[in-house]
Amino acid sequence: MRFLPSGSFRSTVCLSFLLVLVAGAVQAAPYHGEPFVLQQPDGTAVDVRVWGDEFYQRIENVDGYTLIRDSRTGEICYAELAADGHSFVSTGVVVADAPPAGLARGLQLPVADRTAAAWRVRNQFAAEEAAMLAGKSRDPGPSNQGNVLGLTLIIDFTDQPWSVPAADFEGYLNQEGYSGYGNNGSVRDYFHDVSAGVLTYTNWVPSAYMTAPLPKSYYEDPNAQYGQRARQLVIWALDTLDSQGHDFSQYDSNGDGYIDAINVFYAGSPSGGWSVGLWPHSSVIGWGADGVSAYKYQITNIGNALRLATFCHENGHMIMFWPDLYDYGYESNGVGAFCLMCNSGASTNPVRPSAYLRAEAGWEAPVLLEGLQTNLQASHDDMNIYKIPYPGVDNEYYMVESRYRRGRDGSIPDSGLAIWHIDEFGSNNNEQQTPGLHYLVTLVQADGRWDLENDVNQGDSTDLWKAPTYVEFNPSTVPPATWWDGRDAPIYIDGISTAGPTMTFNYREGLGTMGVTVEPLPADLNAAWTLEGPNGYLLEGEGFRSLLVWDEGTYTLTWSDMPGWSDPDPLVSTFDVFDGGAPAHFSGTYTDPPFALAPGGVAADAGAAAAVSLVDVDGDGDPDLHVVNAGQPDRLFRNDGGLVFADITPAELADTGAGSAAAWADYDNDGDRDVYLVRADEANRLLEQEGGA
Repeated sequence: MRFLPSGSFRSTVCLSFLLVLVAGAVQAAPYHGEPFVLQQPDGTAVDVRVWGDEFYQRIENVDGYTLIRDSRTGEICYAELAADGHSFVSTGVVVADAPPAGLARGLQLPVADRTAAAWRVRNQFAAEEAAMLAGKSRDPGPSNQGNVLGLTLIIDFTDQPWSVPAADFEGYLNQEGYSGYGNNGSVRDYFHDVSAGVLTYTNWVPSAYMTAPLPKSYYEDPNAQYGQRARQLVIWALDTLDSQGHDFSQYDSNGDGYIDAINVFYAGSPSGGWSVGLWPHSSVIGWGADGVSAYKYQITNIGNALRLATFCHENGHMIMFWPDLYDYGYESNGVGAFCLMCNSGASTNPVRPSAYLRAEAGWEAPVLLEGLQTNLQASHDDMNIYKIPYPGVDNEYYMVESRYRRGRDGSIPDSGLAIWHIDEFGSNNNEQQTPGLHYLVTLVQADGRWDLENDVNQGDSTDLWKAPTYVEFNPSTVPPATWWDGRDAPIYIDGISTAGPTMTFNYREGLGTMGVTVEPLPADLNAAWTLEGPNGYLLEGEGFRSLLVWDEGTYTLTWSDMPGWSDPDPLVSTFDVFDGGAPAHFSGTYTDPPFALAPGGVAADAGAAAAVSLVDVDGDGDPDLHVVNAGQPDRLFRNDGGLVFADITPAELADTGAGSAAAWADYDNDGDRDVYLVRADEANRLLEQEGGA
């Protein structure tokens, strides 16, 4: 049954110090223009789009005008900037009417004001969490492996009945292969998939809605402190279940004395908006029964459909204890649409957690990279992770994984090798990229533009590493492999394959010292080749390449076919490379090109050519060349073989008519070729060949 924690176990931790610790842990779910329906005081619905999170929102109507609730009337009106530019004020014009003349769309507050507004609400929630934890004898911990059972409550109101049947929640939460409402699986499926079966997270949900004792309008009162009446609603629901003999001990899978997850769905939409009433959020409550205490809850509206993304994001906080990886100050975009804990991607098919979070959860043990390792495989399906540590600095390292646009990652912006720079002391609120201020999790964007940090986008098609463009990563590339203290990171990744479900690459921790040159001929021929060497060395490339290797031994170069060319002889060659020896030089000459530029001799005519005919004028079996010039004498070149031509132009052709075309044929059937000359704006001419002339 229900109990209250004993005061004899109260922690002696100073509340103000605990507040500092908790403030960084107060988390949220971001919105990126998601649709919501708010209500006017008379009940009229207003379709809006929302940017921000539960601590700060900027709300626009469907036409892109920024909105605010008028403090005098409570009506949703068009907003304008205050005279000092640091806040929004109501224009007094209700959103159903035409906007005021000259009002700009998409109004924004300065970054500092947005950040300050968010932190005011965030600090309020942090203080409440710190006060709750200060009365506990032990700290809560994550429940990220094995079978974990969460609690989900579904609530409707006398003035807001349900619209989604209660029976739908069981499938949405727990059914294997669920596809209702367009979702890719259930909540259980999502966590089972992204953990490779390490976590099976299911939820108990009642078979019928619990109808709140007070109308929805009471819980959404904008004059009540944000979150206060939501907690009142959650505690009422827990008390109701407890009075029915419900066993809450089953929700403590890790034995830390806390309920792992309390999820609350309520009927309708958050009609208040702007962080008031039942606006979706996560917070803490002080409540206990059956030997366990409540800790975090998350509450969100049902609307008319069930979607995975926000629920999975919030449970990433509750059961995994994962941090947000977006920027609370809204100056940058964190890791964008490449991770559940930032922009989660499609609402019905949220993307995977990033490599750092999956490793933190113990779902995948990263393989340490050291020395020389070639033909490494990064599998999208196996979700394997590689790690490159900073010796002596345990909090900083790089991670490498493959991401491919299919399945759970169907909505990521790019496919390829994801290279992550991790600093466990960093924060994704810090986009400055300086030694003291930088992200916890940085996606090293292959194009070097740092669009995520510069608030340009949520990711694009040139962020991940793949052939043919982004095939090397080292201290000399852009972006470079460096540590946050400014030192070069001894990371030399090359041979990155094209994007695919399984990618390959090579790694070495130092720059080679022995030179190898690969030179296909003729110069500038982009012929492909494969270089193999000691200890599994394998490098595939094309065209001229000068590189350094660091293992002594025999290296073998194999040339690939070039369509239309004859292969080099030999096709495979070897060279012994050793320290202090001569650099290896692999040269291969391709011959018999499909086309070649020949010396023209007299045939390199510089006339105003209008047409050309190939014709065997002299009957020797070689095609001769007739060049028709416009306004200049035509030229007739006899082919003497070996790309050698002789000028045999007769006087009849060497006139200055406006030639445009010529047709050769034996029109008089005497065995030799005659020619019909077409002239522009002049009389055409027929020349008969007689006696070879």
